[in-house]
Amino acid sequence: MRAKTTAHSIDTAVCKLNKQAALDRLGGDEELFNTVCGIYLKESPDKIKNLECLDPKNDLGKLTSSAHSIKGNCATIGAELCQNAAYNLEMAARRGQWQEVPELIKRLKAEMLEIEQVLKNGG
Repeated sequence: MRAKTTAHSIDTAVCKLNKQAALDRLGGDEELFNTVCGIYLKESPDKIKNLECLDPKNDLGKLTSSAHSIKGNCATIGAELCQNAAYNLEMAARRGQWQEVPELIKRLKAEMLEIEQVLKNGG
């Protein structure tokens, strides 16, 4: 019975990073994919810090812009769950739902940190 469960279990690393979707977006260029992932690893800690420094009530425009940028970065590398978290933050900020922003930043940060680990472990 255990083998059956294992055979049907979902590999969370695959769900976190859809490399094939990213390669499709990048014209199949593996070298470009590796370069973009390297840029993501280098820049994501600062992007997280910047989000955390913004005031949800007074910086909705900056939050919208930052979340939109992160969403694009995540889409480029195939980080679909992270992309979705960034989208949710972007939409809440765009709609002025500042009360939701702290929790959405927390979720996005967690997704971004997981993607960092997936990439550091070879994606």
